[in-house]
Amino acid sequence: MADDALFELGLTYYGLRRWDESNGSFSKLLSDHEDSPLVGEALGHYGSPYVALADFDNALVAFEQAIELDAMDPQIRNDIIFQKAWLLYRNERFSEAAVAFDALQADPAFASRADEALFWAAESNFQAGRLARAENLFKQYIQRYDNGEHIDAAHYALGWTYFRQSSYASAITYFDRFLRNYRTEDSFVPYRRDARLRLADSYFALKRYPQ
Repeated sequence: MADDALFELGLTYYGLRRWDESNGSFSKLLSDHEDSPLVGEALGHYGSPYVALADFDNALVAFEQAIELDAMDPQIRNDIIFQKAWLLYRNERFSEAAVAFDALQADPAFASRADEALFWAAESNFQAGRLARAENLFKQYIQRYDNGEHIDAAHYALGWTYFRQSSYASAITYFDRFLRNYRTEDSFVPYRRDARLRLADSYFALKRYPQ
């Protein structure tokens, strides 16, 4: 089959969400028509079904090859690397997510998403039980992005990080900041009651009582 026919067939299957057949068409194009001018673009599309199947490693192999041929914006690869790290977090593979996001937040190639990478690096480390690391990263986020998208969540999470380390005076500081800036958006509603309970627990642990 001609290269352009295989390319169109791959796109058609992709549009129908028939991922394996889409990759089969692009794979045949790449193997049978190595000198085709469509190779670079086909590599980019070849990686996309892997993303849909959450097979990020194979997707990244294809995308790297496409980038080498100047057929793909490197930002697309970066987005996939970020998505891979996020999927680790979502699947509660927190230790792996912590390593992945730690690398991303320190990588200049991800400067456009540095705030997100830093927050999720902190959150992943917290969930993995690496509390000292989480504390350091949450503090960095608060210092750098005081108007950032995740600033309220960072105050709440840093309060919890201190609470779990029995640093109750510091926990009080950050739970209080969260509550003073509390918003009634749906995403924050469940945390108000918990923050107030942990705040009270922290005062009790210190044998102090708010005025």
